[in-house]
Amino acid sequence: MQVHSTVFLSTLFAAVATATPSAQQAADTGLGFLDAQAAITAHEGVEHDGLTGLAVDGVGHYWVSVRRVAPNAPHKIVELDRQGNVLGVFAAPAATAGSAFGLRDGAYDAGSDRIYWGIDPAGGPQANLYCFDVRNRRFDPQFDIQANVVTGTLRGLAFDGTRFWAANFASPLSSFDTVGVQLSALPSPSDGLYGLGWHAGRGTLWGAGQLGHGDGSTQGGAFAPGVHVFEIDPQTGARTGDGFRADYLLPPGTNGVAGGCEVWQRNGQYVISVLVQAAPHDGIVELVVDADVGAGCGGIAVDYQGGNAWIGNPNFAVVTHGIASSASCAMLIGFDATTIPVPGITACPILANLALSYTVPRSGGGSHSLALPIPVGVPPIGVAFQAVELGPSLPLTLSQVLWISIVP
Repeated sequence: MQVHSTVFLSTLFAAVATATPSAQQAADTGLGFLDAQAAITAHEGVEHDGLTGLAVDGVGHYWVSVRRVAPNAPHKIVELDRQGNVLGVFAAPAATAGSAFGLRDGAYDAGSDRIYWGIDPAGGPQANLYCFDVRNRRFDPQFDIQANVVTGTLRGLAFDGTRFWAANFASPLSSFDTVGVQLSALPSPSDGLYGLGWHAGRGTLWGAGQLGHGDGSTQGGAFAPGVHVFEIDPQTGARTGDGFRADYLLPPGTNGVAGGCEVWQRNGQYVISVLVQAAPHDGIVELVVDADVGAGCGGIAVDYQGGNAWIGNPNFAVVTHGIASSASCAMLIGFDATTIPVPGITACPILANLALSYTVPRSGGGSHSLALPIPVGVPPIGVAFQAVELGPSLPLTLSQVLWISIVP
């Protein structure tokens, strides 16, 4: 069956126009910003402005580590639900008093229903990983760990079911077992690395930090370098290239820096929750992890280059990988991430509310690149992209849906 690509597109648009939209698919549209600092301050009756670490337990409650409010006060951890209601406040172990900042990032172990909290070396010589028993709502010192690792401050912390992972800005990214023996040490993927989480589905680490602090990856825009989350190969410590900006959900006109993070599952989707500090209030940004990563049918994937989609960025472009050398490529563009199945026409769901379609020129190998410089006057909106491989026969092969939020 030999059909010209324009016929394919005409057929595609006709099929989409008559199909019934399904539920919105995964996209990094963001699930909200929770002002944890305001919630805790209101509950405690005194300003708490030093939130640093984050963990999410098995029922989806947020746990944040909170710096003490006075020299003689204890550091704390606080439990909140997704609506921001404070469910519990717990004093950190007395041994943490030697640290000015207290507990840092947390990592939830579903197998034991415990949260482990990292700390800096000043927190006490007897442990640098403190265990909190979620089921019994108390710190349990019998499971504290003295991790003998080169990372130093356990600022970012993740647990992959077998081993812990620790990060601290530009310090080595290290892993260690449950008795504290170092298993590996890798170069840090960024000197702004703070939070750390484990994506069980992909078998990769995800970091939260400020790209651009000396590593050549400043994204630009009014709030550069901003807060970013990025995937990390646990075998090498290098960024895989997948990730996205995480601070566009902050209140207008504000900015923040990364704190702790956790990757977890809700309703079958992997989400990443990131603690953003000083935004102007410390709070939690939550995004669907896999919107900007992975591939669609046949291994086709779409991502972006030239920096994030900040208003006025002249270098922004959308790139498709994995197109067959004998095929051409079209980019579908819409303004939401709703998709629909079109059996017989497409091999996987396609954007339901298409607005534009462009032919994407080949840029070498199996890549096709569409330059889309963002004008200064464009409104901060969300845009969905999906690439289509235009081969000689049906069904059409498509990429995953990439959702980009244009930010000031």
